[in-house]
Amino acid sequence: MQPPVLKWGSQRASEMNPAPLPSPLRLCLYVLLIGLSGTLHITVPIEPIQGIVGDSILLPVTYSIAQPPSTLQVVWSHEKSLVLFSEMTMRVRGEPPKLEISNEYHVLVGRYHNRAVFYPENASLLLRNVQRNDSGRYTVTFEELNQSRSMMLIIHDPEAASSDPELSGSLHITVPTVPIQGIVGESILLPVTYSFAQPPATLQVMWGHEKSMVLFSEMTTCVRGEPPKLEIINEYHVLVGKYQDRVVFYPENASLLLRNVQQNDSGRYTITFQELNQSRSMMLIIHDPETASSDPVSTQNSCEEDDDRQCFIQSLAVRAICAAIFALLVMALHCTWWRQTRTYRTEVI
Repeated sequence: MQPPVLKWGSQRASEMNPAPLPSPLRLCLYVLLIGLSGTLHITVPIEPIQGIVGDSILLPVTYSIAQPPSTLQVVWSHEKSLVLFSEMTMRVRGEPPKLEISNEYHVLVGRYHNRAVFYPENASLLLRNVQRNDSGRYTVTFEELNQSRSMMLIIHDPEAASSDPELSGSLHITVPTVPIQGIVGESILLPVTYSFAQPPATLQVMWGHEKSMVLFSEMTTCVRGEPPKLEIINEYHVLVGKYQDRVVFYPENASLLLRNVQQNDSGRYTITFQELNQSRSMMLIIHDPETASSDPVSTQNSCEEDDDRQCFIQSLAVRAICAAIFALLVMALHCTWWRQTRTYRTEVI
C-alpha cells in the first residue's frame, strides 16, 4: 500500500491565492463605505416665505458636497405634485478644487412649465407670477444622496395684504436665519425674497460685506395687470472691487450669487433697501476642502435645519448598527470561507 502523496505545489498555490472573498462581503463593504463618505450640506429657510399674488418669489437653496458624485439628480415638488426634475453632470477641477457643472438639463412639469426658473449652481427655484394655489410646502430632494429639505410658501391676495396691519404698506424681506456654509471654489447663493403691497417708483438696493460695499442697484418699478403684478422696467447696478467679475445680482428677488468663493469671503452680508430704510443680514462661512472633509462639526451641518442633536444621535445610532451588522457579517463569512479553505486543503492532501 503506497503512502499518500502530498501535492505541495497545489497546497502552496492555494495558500498564496486563497479562495476569494464571497460577493456579499464585498457588497457590504461597498455599502458601508458609501454610507460614510461624501457629505451633502443643504441650507433652506426655516421661516415661511411670504409673497403677494403676481410677485416673483425665490425658493432659495444652497448646497455643497465634499465628494460630489459624477451625476446629481435634483427633484422639486409642491405638496404631492412634481414641479421639476434636473440631472447635472458634475466634475471637480482646478487648484484649489472647484465644483463645476459640465452639463445640465431639466424638465418643468404642468403649470410651472412657463413660469419657473431653475438655478443649477445652487438648486434654487424662482416662481414667477405666483398665485394663491402656489401656497404650500415645497421640497427639494437630492436623489442619489437621499436627502431632502422643505420650506413653506404663503401667497396673499393684494386686498388682504393691504388690509392686514402686518402686511400693508411695508416691505417684507426673507433671508436665511442660519449661517450659509460652503467650500472654497464653489458658487454660493445669498438668497433673498421681498414683496410689498405698494412699491415705490424707484427702488435702491445695496449689498455690503462687513464694512465694505459689494453692490449698488437702482430699479424702476411699476404695478401692472390684473391681478396687480410688480414689474421691473429698468435696472442698473454697480459691482465694487474684488466682486466685479464674480458676482451675479438677481433684481427679481435681490439675491446675490458669489462665484469661486474664497475663505476671505466669509463674514456677515447685509442687504439694505434704501428708500424704505430696512435691512437684513446673513452669515457666510467658507471652509477649506480639507477641513470640510475632516471636520466632524462641518460634516453634520446638513442636519441643523431640522434638529441638530436629534439628527446627530440618529446618525451615530444608524452607523453603529451598520458597523455591528457589518462586523457580524464579516465574522460569519470569514468562518465560512475558512471552513471551505480547510476542506479544500484536506481534499488536496
